[in-house]
Amino acid sequence: MDRKELAVVLLLVALVLVAATVRIFWGPVGADRTERPPVARKAGHGAGRGNPSPALAVSIWPPPPEEMLPKDKAALRLFEAAETAGAEGLFGPAIQIYDHFLNRYPDEPACEIARLRMGQCATLAGQHRQAAEYYEKFVEAHPESPFLPLALLWCGESYLELGEPERARLRLAEVVAHHASSPFAKRAKARLEQLQGRKGAVPPRPPTTKKDSGAR
Repeated sequence: MDRKELAVVLLLVALVLVAATVRIFWGPVGADRTERPPVARKAGHGAGRGNPSPALAVSIWPPPPEEMLPKDKAALRLFEAAETAGAEGLFGPAIQIYDHFLNRYPDEPACEIARLRMGQCATLAGQHRQAAEYYEKFVEAHPESPFLPLALLWCGESYLELGEPERARLRLAEVVAHHASSPFAKRAKARLEQLQGRKGAVPPRPPTTKKDSGAR
């Protein structure tokens, strides 16, 4: 077992402990949540001033279809560990485990969900450059996926966050042109109209963060 394998195993053990002691919050999926990139929320209430923020909890969405779940027990444990990490707000570790899953089980149907989740976790972590790259990889690897309109929309949203309207426009237009019947077309169209309404003005670029600048 190499160092990477050992690190993953140790992380899995830690996640088992986390899952055994911390409740995972699952919220309902509303129409708005199907359109917008995921947003993390704080778990628990009443944190005092100056105290560390409680662990983040998110509703992992979309839920993986049962037929996509790995049948191999080891693969399933690895995939579920990544899901648990993401749900607990451990976005960096979740991305690492999903990546390890992709490398170790490249032919599993769950790879489709894993690639989408990597973008989702990067979005939740505020790493918009990395998120856009993950969504682009998803689009390239899964051009027939039922989750393609969602990935295209979130990819466009990521480019908007990065102050890159032309790239955003391409992905948003693809949702409207080729997936007009999807629930994501409405928001994509609204974002395109917003860009058009600015008469070509470039949206203000968000402040450069260490996360985004380091990913360039």
